[in-house]
Amino acid sequence: IECDDVIINLNAFDFKMDKRFYLQQRFFSLIELSSKMFEPLQGPSTWGWDNEYYAEDVEIKGPGLLDLTSHHAIHGNKANNIYIHDLDISHFDVAGIACNGCTFVNIESVSIGPQ
Repeated sequence: IECDDVIINLNAFDFKMDKRFYLQQRFFSLIELSSKMFEPLQGPSTWGWDNEYYAEDVEIKGPGLLDLTSHHAIHGNKANNIYIHDLDISHFDVAGIACNGCTFVNIESVSIGPQ
């Protein structure tokens, strides 16, 4: 997500990686709340110094299922004012939700697991 004021409504659908893609792409997030997966000077590369964006005023809502991801279901860096609710999250290799340096994150009625 590289803009503000976004609503993602799963509308009772499942959102997941294809099994073949899951086996091939080992670093993946179903929903990314920033333009880059690492903060500056972190991780295996700088990923460039330009065009950094961190989502703001985002709602991710269900009912629905975030399922099968080789890394995170929802990941973000320095995102602000994030509301995640009424979801099921399962079959992730690292974490259901990870938000590094994020502020004002509200998570309600979310079931996470099994891994």
